[in-house]
Parts: sequence; C-alpha cells; structure tokens
Amino acid sequence: MPRTRIAKPATSWPPSIRERFDALELSTAQRKRLGGALGQWVSLATDPLAPSPGELEAVAAQLPSQTRKQTIQYMRQALAEVFPAAGKELYAASKAGRVRQKRYADPRDALAAHISRHLPRLPEDWRRCAEPLLSIDPTGLEDGLLIAAWSGSTVRRRLEALGRYFDYCRSHDLSLDVNADGVRALLTSLQERGKRPSAADIEIKGILLMSKTLFRDRDWRWLSRTHKRLHKIAHASPSRNAGRALPIDELRSFGFDLFAEAEQAFEAAHHLRALTKAHTMARTALSIILLAEAPTRIGALASVVLDEDLIDTLVYLHVEAEETKTKAAEDRLFSPAAVRCITSYVNRFRVVFAQPASRTLFIGEDGNPVKGATLSSNIGRFTEARLQHRVTAHVFRHAAGNFILAAAPDQPALASVILKHRHRDTSTLYTKSAGQVEAGRALAEASRSKARALGAETRISKSRKCRLPKRLRRASV
Repeated sequence: MPRTRIAKPATSWPPSIRERFDALELSTAQRKRLGGALGQWVSLATDPLAPSPGELEAVAAQLPSQTRKQTIQYMRQALAEVFPAAGKELYAASKAGRVRQKRYADPRDALAAHISRHLPRLPEDWRRCAEPLLSIDPTGLEDGLLIAAWSGSTVRRRLEALGRYFDYCRSHDLSLDVNADGVRALLTSLQERGKRPSAADIEIKGILLMSKTLFRDRDWRWLSRTHKRLHKIAHASPSRNAGRALPIDELRSFGFDLFAEAEQAFEAAHHLRALTKAHTMARTALSIILLAEAPTRIGALASVVLDEDLIDTLVYLHVEAEETKTKAAEDRLFSPAAVRCITSYVNRFRVVFAQPASRTLFIGEDGNPVKGATLSSNIGRFTEARLQHRVTAHVFRHAAGNFILAAAPDQPALASVILKHRHRDTSTLYTKSAGQVEAGRALAEASRSKARALGAETRISKSRKCRLPKRLRRASV
C-alpha cells in the first residue's frame, strides 16, 4: 500500500506563504526541515494563512505520535519566520503548556499523600504506632505529634529511610524489626554499593529517630552508639565534590581553551551534527568561564536573560533576588576575555539554534532554554574527559572559596561576601581548608620539580572505564 503524503509540495502552497519562505536566509538543511513542516501545516490547517495556538494544537492532533513533538517544533519555528506577528503568541502558548501544574495546591495535602504512600511499607505493629503521630487534620487543630514537631521535609526523609530499611529486610528475608542484624546487613549493603559514609549516616539517623519516637519504651542505646560512630567517620571523610575540586584559575584557563576549541570546530563544521557538537562545547566552555569569574549558583546562571540580566554591553551579570539564597539582587563584573567569549557565543553559536521568542543566554539544540542540571552535567562530562576530574557546577563555589581564603587567610568573612552566603559562618568551612590548599599546592610543586629533575613522567593516564551505551544499560536491567 503506498504511503500517504501529508506535506504538500511548495508548488501547492498559497503564493504569499511560498514567497515569504523563499525570501528567508536559510541553509539547505534548514530549508528542507522547515519546508517539510510548513508543507504539513498547509496540508492540515483549516486556514494556513491564520496561524494560532489553537489551530497549531488541532494540527498536532493529526500528526503521527512518533514524530509529533519534533514536527510541531519545526512547524512553530517555520510559522514564526513566515508570520512574525504570530510568532510570539505561538511560542508563549508553547511555554505555558510546558509549565508543570502543581498536583497539590496545599503543601499539607502533598504531605498527607506522601505519608499515605509510604506508611504501608512499615510492618503492621509499626504502622499502628505511626498513624496517630503522623495524622494530618484538615483544620490543623488535631495534627499528630510528629506533624507538629517536625518540618514536612524531615517527616518525608525519616519516613522514607525507615521504609527503605523494611523493604531491604523483606527482600533479604530478615526480621521485620529494627535490630542489630538488620542494621548491620543494611550498612554492609550500602558499603558494597559504594555509598559514602555521609549517606549511611543520614540513613541511620532517620531510622534511629523514627524508631525512638515510635517505640520509646525500647532500649535504642545500641543504635545511638552506632550512629554516633558512623557520624564521626562521615565527619572525618572529605566531601566528594571538595575532593574533586581544582584551583579556580585552572578551571578558568580550561574554559578559555575549550571555547577556543569550540570556535575552531564551528569554523570546520559543514553539517548540523557538527554544528550541534560545537555549540554544546561552546555553551559548556562559556558556563565554566562565567562560573569561574562569577561563582553564582547554576540555576541563576541558566536563567540569565539577554538584555535584562546581561547589561552594559555584556560586561555585568545581574542576578535577581529570587535566584539567590540571600534574597538580594546582585551584579557581577566580567573580564574583557570573558566578554569576548560571551559576544562570540551570542553572535555566532547561539543564532544557529535560537528561536524568535527565546531570550535566555543558554539554549539547547531545539532553541529552548536549558536547565541548570544540563549545564552542570555537561561541565562534569568535559572536565572528566579532559582533566580526569569530574567537576560539577557547585564545585566552582568551593574552589573560589578555597582560593579566596588561601590568598587572604586573615579575612575569612571575604568568602561569604563574594560568594553571597546566607550566613557568614559558612566562611569558617573554607578557613579550615585554606591551609590544606596551600599545603597541597606546595606538595604538588615539589613533586613536579623533583620529577623534572629525574626526568620522570607523572601525568595521570585517563581511566579506561566507561559507561555502557544507553541501549545496553536498558537491556542489562
């Protein structure tokens, strides 16, 4: 049976649409992609000359589900180019449709639903003790003791920890009670799975506090001693991110080198895949540079809007008050080298994928804004491949704090001022590690000079370990 052609050829389009589309400056790949989507619009729309969000939604319902999302993206982009007056409305409706609606208007309703989902994970006798303490009254006058005493996040975290413990006991045929055998087996399992001591500390703390609250007449001193010892081990263990942190000046230099490589890749690109790869590299490099010079939080960086947050010819970064923990707006100044990279990214890389309604600095290959988690993941991927250290976005703040305290150990409050900490006491954490940073630099320099004198090679070879492809990971589950 022959396939039915959904898209009409350009010769069958209304003359006004064809003339406007032919006048656009597009590459061969863009003209083919957007032209196919526009042909489908002409074929399926009731009135092709009057695009609207409702009409676009009606057309989307007629498309095959396998390619619907991508086709609508191309169709929206083509219509915004051919009908500029309707582009803003089309993209505004798309953004409104992507906003996630809250399932529960009241946080207490969300907490009640969470408790009702996790209480069945507890054994019958534990559940009978927990239900009155975790009851939520609609009026708030007769809430359970734990609801009144603990915050919602604390209730969730500790109830989930106890639920995970009993799930583990069920799956390993252990007694459904909090006892030494079960806790020992759980800690052994966490260690075998590579969990850090801090994760085990949080897990045991949740189990301990829930158990002491539900069964106050039982002797929990053995579990308290276990948690106390585990807490000391966790406190003495270095943070994973802090252990991977590199000096902030090295990260900044790496960002500039990576951006120069992205510019070379962009010049040599001749197809969409190569352009996408160069854009991802440039976007990641620019985020590294900006985080090194203005160590703000990754969510604030991802939400930067052109012409609003980047002001004074891209020299200053303005961060809104709701994006900071201190709830105070702030401005950050960039170096001339960073300004050059911002200008290059905006004028060369970003315009290839940007949609008319997109105003954020960092965008994805579909033209939509990228999330902070995406930026952080790309930073980790490139730093792990090039520097043999996986550095995520928040590590930049640790590296900046260590650098500030190492340069000015007599001014510990300076780190909190520059990093905009909510509490000045946070700078004491960097004060403790400032001496370690200096000692580490001295040791590294001594090792390098000794290796040069002996003619030894001390560079770390890249690990051969790699993740399985996604399709093989699915098959192995």
